[in-house]
Amino acid sequence: MKKTTSLLGGQMAIELIGMALILNNGLINSGRTQEQIKLEWKFAKGQTTYYTNEQEMEIRDTIQGKVFTSSIGTSFKYKWTVVLETQVDFPSSDRSSNQAAGIEVSFGQIRHHISDAKKSVVFDSYRPIDLKELSTQGRLMQEEIERVAQTRFLFMALPDGGVLWPNSLDKNNSIAPSMKTPERSSFFSPESFASSDSVVLPKQEIQIGDTWTVSSSDLPNDITKVTGKYRIVGHAVKFGHNCWQITGVTDYEIKAQTLDENLRNYSFGPRLSVHYFDPEIGRLIYAEESTPIRMEFHDGRISEAVLKVRRQIDELPQLPQIQVVSRRLADGQNVLFTYRDGTPMNQRHAWLETVLSGLGVHGDQTLGNQTTYSRIEWSIVIDTHGEQIRDLSLIDVTGENEIGLEYRREDHSDKKVTTLWFDSMDLRSDEARWFHEETSKERIIKIIAQNQNGETLTLYQAIRVPLVSIRSIDGIVIAK
Repeated sequence: MKKTTSLLGGQMAIELIGMALILNNGLINSGRTQEQIKLEWKFAKGQTTYYTNEQEMEIRDTIQGKVFTSSIGTSFKYKWTVVLETQVDFPSSDRSSNQAAGIEVSFGQIRHHISDAKKSVVFDSYRPIDLKELSTQGRLMQEEIERVAQTRFLFMALPDGGVLWPNSLDKNNSIAPSMKTPERSSFFSPESFASSDSVVLPKQEIQIGDTWTVSSSDLPNDITKVTGKYRIVGHAVKFGHNCWQITGVTDYEIKAQTLDENLRNYSFGPRLSVHYFDPEIGRLIYAEESTPIRMEFHDGRISEAVLKVRRQIDELPQLPQIQVVSRRLADGQNVLFTYRDGTPMNQRHAWLETVLSGLGVHGDQTLGNQTTYSRIEWSIVIDTHGEQIRDLSLIDVTGENEIGLEYRREDHSDKKVTTLWFDSMDLRSDEARWFHEETSKERIIKIIAQNQNGETLTLYQAIRVPLVSIRSIDGIVIAK
């Protein structure tokens, strides 16, 4: 089994990201200098822990003597769920425990902003943006935000914070989709959400004032050597938790030419950090990190930045986020749509109401409870609250032009609702290519209904489908 230890303080650091040291806060002089301290992460199957990870980078570029400033920042809401406990065999005997826990990481809201002297652009996984309004670069960023927000992955956590990655154990590419480690991007690295990224704990018992050193291993492309030096300072109270306060200095050795052939010189670090660890629950409560970055290019440009990272435990899940978005539609109307955690809410106008909408994926179950999906079909479930519908039309108003839709109607007399199925297609056809390639799909459907009295109502329903999530469901095969 292959073990990796990441001290990058956000592997994104390699992609240009880092963090700030703050003044010691809430330090209490306990006087128990001879106390023996054992620090370990503690995990039990079924446990959930919520965290916020915020990264902010202030950039100063010097080009032909002129200075330009900008900033890039990302905020992640994410959750750890302990899905299994197991034992791990190590060739060496330097560990006091061979226990390991499988932690599934899943994401809530992700916000990313880019700002300079002229403008500021915010991307939000919970606030869908009309891609027609974005530049090519903006569309790619929005799609990447949504891809990460739909991502789930698993890492194996050791008591000292070391990590085992399932991908390194998979010889036949046969592990479940939800276990696979996702790809890195310019603002996202899965290692930044594992227990090893902030602080790795000592294997032995320690006392206040003791220090320990941890060196990295198995870093991407072997482009850097990372060494973290930590010191336990004393007791501190953080957010109501009785913690041990730990300070850290992390040094990096990076080959600039492996990052960008245009770089003449590149320096990263040292990272200064402070961490608050609660030994009773075995969790990191809070951490701040600050890393200076300097790049010198062959053409004379100089780019300087400070990357600040903050990690904080959240006692409760994030409250539902309600956002209202205005859309200019193909029929010329400007319509407001309400989203709850990025999902369009149902609409109602008098007796016409939508109660459910989405994308149906149809398939056949085979041996081993595996399902092969071969067809998809859009649907909207409506409730007419007892009114008899004499005429009903569906029109797609998402794009530049209105498109009339043919549909089939399925009445559910027991639930007093009706399902409208439309745009069925074979997943192996060219017209379904978007299902296999896009991160999400949103359509806005205009519903025109007339009751038995000749009264006509119009309703607009947005449908947003997280395609990455659908494609990564365990136990299914998507026909191509």
